[in-house]
Amino acid sequence: MPDDELIDIFDAERRPLGTALRGRAHREGLWHQTFHCWIVRRDERGVFLIFQRRGPHKDIFPNLLDVSAAGHLAAGEAVADGVRELAEELGLVLPFAALKPLGMERGEGRFGGLIDREFTHLFLLRHDAPLDSYQPLVAEVPALVQILLEDATRLFAGQADAVAAAGFAWDAGQPQPLVISVTPDMIAPRPPGYYDRLLEHIRSAIG
Repeated sequence: MPDDELIDIFDAERRPLGTALRGRAHREGLWHQTFHCWIVRRDERGVFLIFQRRGPHKDIFPNLLDVSAAGHLAAGEAVADGVRELAEELGLVLPFAALKPLGMERGEGRFGGLIDREFTHLFLLRHDAPLDSYQPLVAEVPALVQILLEDATRLFAGQADAVAAAGFAWDAGQPQPLVISVTPDMIAPRPPGYYDRLLEHIRSAIG
């Protein structure tokens, strides 16, 4: 979403205050709403958590691994409208009913000259298709990788310095195999406890 698009803004108790341009919301630290959908897939090796690599031109967290699909809710959008992020970023056209709600996270952070204050609506999608079947918007999502859920748990708990990840980077529209070693500083930072709560939600949801 460009900085000149309108988003709804709120006070710290999530009471509506009107609208503002996205760029202003980040400059002034105005509370707003975002949508996060984490995708898990299962194969014979286990359950994997899918990360996107953010594009190099992003104003926050460029080139870092992040939520499978995410974005800001535009002014007037309902939370369910966030499902469009899956289509826009990953080429997955799915009904909102396919997502499992995981609750809402309230967090804030400072990145350079930006102040990001978000009410984040969290969702989970079970999607077992291989990563090279995705059709990402390459300018926004140049690569996708998957990490075993057990390895992600160890990484976020500080029990591993690095874990293996495999996936694809898209070059001229074609997926090319990608194998990397992921360290904590390669993953977009989130408010304290975000990843611990996320993994707990996922383990409960998948059984």
